[in-house]
Amino acid sequence: ARARYWFLNASPGTLSAIDYCAKQDPGVAQATATELTTERASLQIPFYRVTMTIADANGQAGTALAARVREQLQEYRCAGVPVLLVGGSVQYLVIRWQKLTYKKGYDPAAVQAVLTAKIAAISLGPDIALERALLLAIAKLQVDGILSVPADALASPIVDTQPAPGYTIKILPSGVIYL
Repeated sequence: ARARYWFLNASPGTLSAIDYCAKQDPGVAQATATELTTERASLQIPFYRVTMTIADANGQAGTALAARVREQLQEYRCAGVPVLLVGGSVQYLVIRWQKLTYKKGYDPAAVQAVLTAKIAAISLGPDIALERALLLAIAKLQVDGILSVPADALASPIVDTQPAPGYTIKILPSGVIYL
């Protein structure tokens, strides 16, 4: 996999090359590089800066990890292009379900435990939004024992959730609530 990614990112200065650089550190589990743009007359105009958020397996990054990645960036970022490196933090989210119906013969508590485990296992990278469609798809397609998932079954979040800049969305099992 490393060799394949090297060929894809051999050209320095691309967003994928900057991501690749960060992921070469064994402490980095997730990295998201984003080109900063400004909107004028409904056009996205780049202003030649990149922000990159890194995180370890827990969704966070300390100063030591950021320093190691910052050192390696010189090789991949391309001369003159500043990369703002941000150590990630965790943003915990609460998920509320209502009006789920269960198949006959299934214990609702057991089905809810399976759904909770699948939702808590969601792994998003830094600065990546959690889409309601993902949560609904897990309930509808991946959990045996759920008969129906009405359109209003997902009480919270009510819209797709974009984390604060530099944050990774995490969901704890205790943060999945059934009404």
